[in-house]
Amino acid sequence: HNALGIRDHAAGTDIVYNWGTFSFEQEDFLPRFLRGEMLYWMAPHDAASTLAAYQSWNRSVAVQHLNLTPAQRDSVRRFVEWNQQDANKFYRYDYYLDNCSTRVRDALDAVLGGAIRRATDSVRIPMTYRDHSLRLMDGMFWSRTGIDLGLGAPTDRPISAWEAMFIPMEVQRGLRSIRVPD
Repeated sequence: HNALGIRDHAAGTDIVYNWGTFSFEQEDFLPRFLRGEMLYWMAPHDAASTLAAYQSWNRSVAVQHLNLTPAQRDSVRRFVEWNQQDANKFYRYDYYLDNCSTRVRDALDAVLGGAIRRATDSVRIPMTYRDHSLRLMDGMFWSRTGIDLGLGAPTDRPISAWEAMFIPMEVQRGLRSIRVPD
């Protein structure tokens, strides 16, 4: 999972903006899920409560601080404030192309003037979407087998480092190597 945190010392807030919110109570949840028509949304949460929840679920959290200028930080803040409004928060989830991780990647890329995409879009990696999907399900035989059978040919082409950022760890790795002048 991936989210964007903004700590505002002046306002005394520490908020995690999470694009991975959905509800099992959505009408026709299973058919919509199987057709790839799930609606997800962005929701802000208190950072301390978020960390406590992850700790109670025995899940690890990695926090990566970004060295943004004041103007870039302000742009990120304005974007998430706009995106959390009811008219803007919903999106059609796509496991590879539009998820919690790609939303963070895209928000930061916009603030950085496309620097992330320029640095990663032409870098080919030796893995496909299928390779990543199966790797992430290692040890889950039935889930892995079902996913392997269900994935189509479009998941078998080599992908770029930009595309691999559908995985949170790939965003983390990619951002560690991005340098933006000034």
